Amino acid sequence: MRAGLHRRLWHALSPDRGEAAVAGIFVSYRRDDAAHVTGRIADALAARVGRENVFVDVDSVAPGEDFVRKIETTIRGSDIFLAVIGANWLSASTAQGQRRIDLPGDFIRLEVGTALAAGVRVIPVLVDGASMPRAEDLPEDIRQLVRHNAVFINHTTFARDMRELIDQLKLPGSARRRAGINPLAMPIGAGAIVLSMLALAAWPKGASTPTGISSSVSLAEQDAIGARWITQTEFKAERGAGGRLSIRADMPYRDRVRDEKRIDGLEFLGSSPLSAPMPVLTVHVTNASAAPVIVSEIQFEVIEAVPDKTPLPVLRESQVDYRRLHMMNEGWGDLDAPRLTISAWGLPEGEFDRARKVWRGDISVSEPCAEPSRRIDIAPISIDATFVADTAVFDLEGKMPAGFDDAKFVCAIGELSYVHGGKTETLALRTRISNQRPLSIAASPIIETYDLYLDPDREGYAAVLPFMAEIAAGATIALPVRIYTDKSSDFRLRQSVRTVAGEVVPGEDMNLQIFVTRNSAVGWAPEQLRLTVVPPSAVAAVDKDGVVESVTIDPLGEAAVQVVLKRDLAPGACEKLLNETVPGILAKVGVPDSPVEVSGPSGPACKPG
Repeated sequence: MRAGLHRRLWHALSPDRGEAAVAGIFVSYRRDDAAHVTGRIADALAARVGRENVFVDVDSVAPGEDFVRKIETTIRGSDIFLAVIGANWLSASTAQGQRRIDLPGDFIRLEVGTALAAGVRVIPVLVDGASMPRAEDLPEDIRQLVRHNAVFINHTTFARDMRELIDQLKLPGSARRRAGINPLAMPIGAGAIVLSMLALAAWPKGASTPTGISSSVSLAEQDAIGARWITQTEFKAERGAGGRLSIRADMPYRDRVRDEKRIDGLEFLGSSPLSAPMPVLTVHVTNASAAPVIVSEIQFEVIEAVPDKTPLPVLRESQVDYRRLHMMNEGWGDLDAPRLTISAWGLPEGEFDRARKVWRGDISVSEPCAEPSRRIDIAPISIDATFVADTAVFDLEGKMPAGFDDAKFVCAIGELSYVHGGKTETLALRTRISNQRPLSIAASPIIETYDLYLDPDREGYAAVLPFMAEIAAGATIALPVRIYTDKSSDFRLRQSVRTVAGEVVPGEDMNLQIFVTRNSAVGWAPEQLRLTVVPPSAVAAVDKDGVVESVTIDPLGEAAVQVVLKRDLAPGACEKLLNETVPGILAKVGVPDSPVEVSGPSGPACKPG
């Protein structure tokens, strides 16, 4: 390599010639963030291309050498720049509490900025659960980093992840036979079976779908709703041209605000009155072949992700908002300069049955100010909002008319306006305003769990749900997958299933729309980890001595492999079990070598020496 690294030829597959000359690899990392895994990455790369072609600062800068000049010239002379990003890569700070990435002299910022400016192939490498930084969290000169596809490397799946990376880089000794889908990943957590983001291996050239294996996806059956409320979200599935599946979130409140250009207050206390459940999909895998098949992963390639940037104002009718009106934005687009214009006051309908309205069939909503029991028209008054955190507050103290002092609530009728995308939007307004001092009430948040996370701000990656199941000949399994995302979005997905033999079974392409409120009191977290039992057929195929009762694994590698024996073993038999049988079983189902704990009828057994 120029400026300190020796340039050498790397023979790699090229679309226009049989061999291509490639320079070196620059590995960028923070020492106090990802030094442990960076050393392993550098060693794996050096084993392929030679240590002299992998630049890592700890062993590639000579004593007394100008470090900054060496970095700049070496990066410009490289073909590949790996930005190793751990959990503390972005948040690392000085003793004074300032983020180091914000300092012009930060070496990581210098390295990334030099690589981006030089046109080097930049690949973010997300390690041990790190997520891709957002553009708005980066200094302007390196924000383009987020436009580069990332790969994910986890210490528990390091060997597999590095093989995928090396294949993509087309280094000597790489498979050079994968095509199509870029292996990208972002970390999430454990799901109802097991959840993580892993690199998606694309279809090998020349390979075919396993004979008789097919996969499809559908919307899981939902609980029946009787009289549906206007704030409830349902998911609806339909098949369009060519049988393509589309699943959309149906939210009546959102539709009415959009279609009728009107807004009515909603009676609620907590963070949001709008329900925003996550969809549950069912993945079906059918084995029509004559032999059992073991599947190990469900894959969803995110082809396109389009966040919904439409504002969605919600007015709160609650006694705790004494002579004030609170407005929240439950959409994901900016809502600026909100203004309330009141042209009439009234007293709300006292009978709930008369205030209960039906909108589009059986979708109900309480509208106590739709036909107020008393109404006074006034010369319009306008009130600008002040913001408390993300909530717009309209102060109505002194604005209410005389004669309504004893009323618990007063109706305000008029217009609500706001600015979005430089354009003023106006909605017809009817809402109740509290006119009695409140009581103290507190609400507790609810926590839900999910299996698979979809990033609304990224596309071109694969979300993978590892699991393990044996499908008997002629049988079908149906696996529910609970989806979660951070904001309202439309996704275009391609579903597939992978077998332990590495074969990918294509499923179907689909559209998925999800509605998410900004202020939901529901928190979401990965489902607690559940260990997976290796199918007995995979154990029997390797365990010729018939000593193993069961093998239980954690595909994330956070727990040791649990091996239960049918009988106690002599020391020699234990050595064979640990060195041959157990590694063979793990290899059979595509699980990397992991710590092993063995137990027999008499208790713990076969402890590694």
